[in-house]
Amino acid sequence: MDAVLLARTQFAFTIAFHWIFPSLTVGFSWLNVVFMTKYFRAKSGSEEELEAKKAVRFWLKLFTITFAVGVATGLTMALQFGTNWANYSKTIGDVIGPALAAEVILSFFLESTFLGVILFGWEKVSKRTLWISMVLVAVGTIVSAFWIIVVDSWMQTPAGFTKLSDGTIIMSNFVVAVLNHSTILRFLHTVTASFVVASFFVFGISSYYHLRHQNEFLVKFSFKTAMTIIFFGSILLLIFGHLQAGVVADYQPAKFAVYELVKNTSSSEPFPALAIIDPFDGSTLFAIFVPFFTLGDIMLQGHNRVYQGYTSYPKSDLPPFAITVYTFHIMILLGLIFIAFGVIGVILMYRGRIYESKLYNKIYLILAVFAIPLPFIATQLGWMAAEVGRQPCVVYDPNQTAGSVSCLLTTNNAISVSVPDLQLLLSLVGFMLIYGLLFLLWITLLVKTIYKGPAEILDDHSVKSAEGQSVTSLEGHSVKTQEAD
Repeated sequence: MDAVLLARTQFAFTIAFHWIFPSLTVGFSWLNVVFMTKYFRAKSGSEEELEAKKAVRFWLKLFTITFAVGVATGLTMALQFGTNWANYSKTIGDVIGPALAAEVILSFFLESTFLGVILFGWEKVSKRTLWISMVLVAVGTIVSAFWIIVVDSWMQTPAGFTKLSDGTIIMSNFVVAVLNHSTILRFLHTVTASFVVASFFVFGISSYYHLRHQNEFLVKFSFKTAMTIIFFGSILLLIFGHLQAGVVADYQPAKFAVYELVKNTSSSEPFPALAIIDPFDGSTLFAIFVPFFTLGDIMLQGHNRVYQGYTSYPKSDLPPFAITVYTFHIMILLGLIFIAFGVIGVILMYRGRIYESKLYNKIYLILAVFAIPLPFIATQLGWMAAEVGRQPCVVYDPNQTAGSVSCLLTTNNAISVSVPDLQLLLSLVGFMLIYGLLFLLWITLLVKTIYKGPAEILDDHSVKSAEGQSVTSLEGHSVKTQEAD
């Protein structure tokens, strides 16, 4: 098999699998901040405080399980830069190295340290300390996401660099490199997507309990927060994604042409609302276009905006059509479904109908349970569209000329030349087996925790605490007895 294809497949598999977990934990950490705030505000010693504590501990356990698997799967990312992508590391290591180091130093240690305080600090530190720790964990997830987005955005729209005569790229302006043309919008879009993922996760699990008439305090504790974020987050996703598409049109015109099926260079290209394409040559087999508006109108870039058609590029300069087009458009379709789901949910929620035992309400809650995987799928599709659409470049050249794609570094030139095909294949199979087991472990732990529910989590802890107090009391009694003797 081809070494480039094997290396790409391995990296795509490992990073796509890893992204399952940060796509949940980044937003989930901030939902836990909200839940911790509710617990913090509950009157000390009240029944509300006890129930809120159960709910917070429950959501924190699900967060911790996901965070732990995410850490385990993320360790291999940096290792692959040195094993399978040595030329990549050699060429742009001066740029991506500081960003990756900042991600570890500024975020990972922050997250892991204060998550430890939360996990082991119950009954030992104050509620205020727990709340502050949760905020710091959430800040850490945001910081981590930012620096990872910086690396990817720089590869898409590089800035603040100098290319040496031997081809090595060094950073010449740190701020410009970090805040390149696509960093902020890509960061906002990605983080908002994580909030939507986490909210569907929380809302779906809460819906499951509500349908079974279990843990009603947890349901009311979580429902409104999750639905509010689904509603606003889905709308913001559309806005940020649309603005990001405008950046792609400006700096990656070949990718944009494939995204939007811009066949011929034109200033009046129609906007395809729905299309079926030939996966081999990109020809449109069926399409429904938005009437009265050109692509420039939809993109808010002007009626006379000229877009370069994909037929003006050599086929070798274009990304794979089927993967790029379908991942991009299915992602958009799912985003529109999320908006509709949020609108219906807000109507039901704020009219108080969400808690009524009516058929349409039960149908909505059942759909909410089955909708839990959909945002995960949407985020995966979004990254696939962005990264596959970047081909044949690993790092784009910002100085593009009409009708051609130039790269600062191509994918073919980025791999390690000394790693045999067999080793790549064996390591890929090994990753698949290990990650398959990790995924099974993650699902098993989640299902087991959800089945037990929040009450048993707190009851287990209370039993352990009571046992600890009993042992301490007995030890103290023994010491006093010995002193009396």
